[in-house]
Amino acid sequence: MKKILEIIRYEYVTQVRRKGFWIGIFSIPIMIILSSGISVLAMFIGTDRTPVGYVDHSGVLASPVLPEPDGLFGESMEFIAYTDPAVARQALLDGAIQGYFVIAENYQQSGMVEYFTPDLSYDMVIGDFEDLMRHNLLQAYPETVRTRFEQGSNITVRALESTQQLNLDQWWNLVLPLVIAFLLFILIQVGGSYILQAMVTEKENRMMEILITAVTPTELMVGKTIGNLGVALTMLLVWGLCGGAVLLFLPAYALTQVSINWGVQVIAIVLFLETLIMMACLMLMAGVMATDAREAGQLTWFFGLVMSLPFIVITSVIFDPDGPMSTIMSLFPFTAFFVMPVRMTFTQVPGWQVALSIVLLAGMIALAVWLATRAMKQGMLSFSRKIKYSDLLKQRRAA
Repeated sequence: MKKILEIIRYEYVTQVRRKGFWIGIFSIPIMIILSSGISVLAMFIGTDRTPVGYVDHSGVLASPVLPEPDGLFGESMEFIAYTDPAVARQALLDGAIQGYFVIAENYQQSGMVEYFTPDLSYDMVIGDFEDLMRHNLLQAYPETVRTRFEQGSNITVRALESTQQLNLDQWWNLVLPLVIAFLLFILIQVGGSYILQAMVTEKENRMMEILITAVTPTELMVGKTIGNLGVALTMLLVWGLCGGAVLLFLPAYALTQVSINWGVQVIAIVLFLETLIMMACLMLMAGVMATDAREAGQLTWFFGLVMSLPFIVITSVIFDPDGPMSTIMSLFPFTAFFVMPVRMTFTQVPGWQVALSIVLLAGMIALAVWLATRAMKQGMLSFSRKIKYSDLLKQRRAA
């Protein structure tokens, strides 16, 4: 046990002391923040704040009531009323307004509105104008009717032969599986490359030959697996703190008006941890069997490709959660961590399927541990010889 703890400490400390490790960790949230900030800044700079005119022949905007601003920047578009289209046209030519609307006299029957602008293109101001018209049309109704129209219906879908129900505002249940899938992909690309390159380096500098004199392959594999899992959890902790800091800036209503199925979240976390352990063992095995850094890099992209499979099937899972493909993908160890929680969000998944998904992942972990141990035994002294995957099974038959 003491040897395993020493290996764990060595693996963890060696990784976290590297400058590249921390650069890799912080570069991802920094890139996300920068890209989001640049997008928001571009939107802010590209927003034309020039007023918009309108000519109302219907009387809907005779005494206009402006809706509450709900834009990203908390600003509302300024609308200027004109009595004659010719006056509005001249204001547009003079640059006083960026465009003007002409509301038909029979608007409440036909809904006809014309928008005149120098360039024939869809303008974001159209949405602001529609909000203005909708808000003023509703002024003739009681406040309760206006509120219900703006908030919409709270629809609950209920299964005919069970007590399970689904609220259509349960979008939050999809956030965690999506975050988990993204984190696994990033962990493999960033942390996985460290594991594979470290294993190749230890083979090339003959460190394996030194280790084999002091520890068994099983002890080495267990220590390296737990140590690298600690590195992965450190990455998750840092990213979680960065994500928590971002949540502090979100409006309070964005976090309170959600419906969360905690059972789905628990299953998602359990499957995520199992998948993380399984991938750590498989990448250790691949690192032992790789002969150089180039091959290790190729393996990193291969594992990343495997983890990207859920993004390809997400549409099919959402629209057909009980279909054959969705069911199979929710049991397949490499996609269960994402597909199973998504299915549980949109349909009633039998308990035996959830249990089978967890058991299959546990079995895959056991197989990955066994393969990694076999690879350790064959690869500790074979730093220059490429080990074939078939050699692992041959060793089993020979045992």
